[in-house]
Amino acid sequence: MDSNPKKSDHFNGLHWVVEDAVYAGEYKVKVWFRDGSVKIVDLKEPVFKERTGDVFVPLQDEQFFSRVRFDEELGTITWSNGADFAPEFLYEAGIDDGEGDAEEKQPRKA
Repeated sequence: MDSNPKKSDHFNGLHWVVEDAVYAGEYKVKVWFRDGSVKIVDLKEPVFKERTGDVFVPLQDEQFFSRVRFDEELGTITWSNGADFAPEFLYEAGIDDGEGDAEEKQPRKA
């Protein structure tokens, strides 16, 4: 057995692992997960929560929020100021995206 497993081995079997993400408009992010599900996650409420941490304040600017990116190393969505959301939260908060054909349900290839 390899004593230095690759990142992908570390997350093996975890259905909530993020594979890709794109901005979907109005503080929503379309997220592809390892289990093949594609979910739309509405992050407006957590971003605008009264007691939100300072790191989330810049996300209240929709133009800044729209620059969300998938960070492969962290395995979740992030922004340039260091804000991120736990992949488990994204999975639980997301609503299945039943729209589109099979091609649209595939993560983008880098």
